[in-house]
Amino acid sequence: MPSRASRKTITRSVWVRMTPAEVIAFSAEGKQGVKQKVDEIIDRHMKPIVLKRSRTRPSFGDIEDVYTKWHGHGLILMAKRRGGVLRNKRVEDFETKSGRLTLTGADAYDISYFRHTGKWWTIRQGCTLKAALMYFRKPSPLWPW
Repeated sequence: MPSRASRKTITRSVWVRMTPAEVIAFSAEGKQGVKQKVDEIIDRHMKPIVLKRSRTRPSFGDIEDVYTKWHGHGLILMAKRRGGVLRNKRVEDFETKSGRLTLTGADAYDISYFRHTGKWWTIRQGCTLKAALMYFRKPSPLWPW
């Protein structure tokens, strides 16, 4: 008689019915509205602090721009950084991820930041958009440094 531990468990996908509010939140128009709100806060609060240059000459890795883009259900905060010459080789400008706002439901978001290990670390789950936007207004782990 075979043991139960050797049996493979089979997981099946099931459809989940979304509420009308979730359909609106997950639509392209709903995502665009969230992106506009976050972009306004970035322009008003984050960019003046992050883009302030302390040096007279720009150097490798300095932040040139901060912007957002959707990837699936996650709105990712990106920083465009300056390339230059590193070890006598020309390095092109590059992008780094720093924060993510993941849409999980109608007015429900998870907030994560990108760690040095290459993994996303969730710092808050299931918060409202109003609470999530506070992480973009004030310096937090989501900000590119």
